[in-house]
Amino acid sequence: MTTTRLPKTITAGALLATPIPPVKWIIPGLLPAGLAIFVGPSKAGKSWLTLWLCLQISQGKSVWGREIEPRTVLYFSLEDTLGRLQERLYQLVDAEEDPERLILQTESNGIGQGLEKQIVSFIHTYPDISLIVIQNEPILYRAYYTLAITTGLRRGELCALQWRDITGACELTVRRSRSCASGQIVESDTKSHRERIVTIPLGIWELLMALRQQQVLHSGVPDREQPIFTDPDGHVPHPDTFTRHLRKLYKKCGLPEEYHLHTLRHFYATYLLQEGTSKQVAASLLGHADTAWVRAQTANETVSENDYLFRQPNGKPMNPCTFTYRFKLILKANNLPLDLNVHSLRHTNASLLIAQGVDVRTVASLLGHAQASTTLDIYAHAFDKNKRKAQEKLGKAIGL
Repeated sequence: MTTTRLPKTITAGALLATPIPPVKWIIPGLLPAGLAIFVGPSKAGKSWLTLWLCLQISQGKSVWGREIEPRTVLYFSLEDTLGRLQERLYQLVDAEEDPERLILQTESNGIGQGLEKQIVSFIHTYPDISLIVIQNEPILYRAYYTLAITTGLRRGELCALQWRDITGACELTVRRSRSCASGQIVESDTKSHRERIVTIPLGIWELLMALRQQQVLHSGVPDREQPIFTDPDGHVPHPDTFTRHLRKLYKKCGLPEEYHLHTLRHFYATYLLQEGTSKQVAASLLGHADTAWVRAQTANETVSENDYLFRQPNGKPMNPCTFTYRFKLILKANNLPLDLNVHSLRHTNASLLIAQGVDVRTVASLLGHAQASTTLDIYAHAFDKNKRKAQEKLGKAIGL
């Protein structure tokens, strides 16, 4: 059957005479071929439902009484890690099932930045793909956090940005700060009581424009004095919302619990200084009234023989408890026994030396023991193993 592209206007007679192909359904009466947008309020279970639908379609199982054919499905679950997807699949898939026609992807480039090529590549690899699902991190948070890490703006400064503060292409003017005090949202001037102009990367500019387009589609053209970071309906989130959401992202990615939103600002400052940016320029970009803070972070840039090897950015010695705390986090992240400690590394070093046949006096010297007898007392079990190995070697040598 041949089809003809329909004009914008057509007579009823001509329409009756024009062959039009029937609608192709992925899920009969529910999901047609073409573009579909699945939206809903936060935490309503969209990601769970999406994964379940992908599983049902890939296995040809009925959906709410609708019989469907099995199809290959490509699911871009960009809010998830493979670990989180695996946990959910364990709950949704029976032991005897093998959903091999569901292809999962947790990373991708953005639209216009390689996503299209990535999809085409998948289609060439899996030519029978019938459904492509893209679940993305809300653009509100992506724009907020990427702007934070690429400009070093404070949380309150980000929350107070309005559309009128976009004063040029890839340019923002920071004028105010928005914070929470005694349970009330308070808006004031910046911490340094100065306005400053911030240049932003083109990719971040495009993210902001995409956020604006989303707001236009949902609630019309935003007022110039409307905050930039609002939900699609124009509601202004509480500043703590961005902090809590970022902590969830940190946890999902296995990053240290002590990281917070202000960590992005410190990352930006550290990057500037490592790239050779002058203290005066760094202070200006960070919105500091003077260079005192920057000087404090780089107080001992010139390293002398009297400096500590492990020190803070300002040159002061590290607190020993910091290493113990960080080591415990590493143990926990890798499911290692929590009764181990930093001193366990010293015992490991000694045991490896002994296992390699290093003599007791050398081991004692390396460990800083005044007497070799101290080393023998502590690591007697390790030396006993070496004694047994020596006896075995001697027995082989004399033919026993």
